[in-house]
Amino acid sequence: MDEIVDQEMTPADLGATLARRDEVFPPAPIVAADWLRERMLASVATGGDDVSGAIPSAMRQLVAAPGVLISAPFASSVGTREAFRSRGSGAAMITAARDSTHDRADGNFVFQGGRTIA
Repeated sequence: MDEIVDQEMTPADLGATLARRDEVFPPAPIVAADWLRERMLASVATGGDDVSGAIPSAMRQLVAAPGVLISAPFASSVGTREAFRSRGSGAAMITAARDSTHDRADGNFVFQGGRTIA
């Protein structure tokens, strides 16, 4: 099995990241133009020549208290190819997301709802 590398998504990873997201969480495809317009981010796991997992997120402003505005990426899904599951990739992508946004975010937020395993 290839080594997994967890990092912030690069522009070159966009197509593969969107494909992985759509594969794991159909039928809500996100097109590249929407991704770029919304300035979305992602933490990705790469294994071999492909994106094996992704945590898409959107940078948002949040009023934490009256007069206190913070910025944070909000993530709503974690998707990993089946062959790469149960290897710590999700936790590593969360760490990569935190580490790659520490200089431009005040925190990280994750929405949790029903769990889907595809």
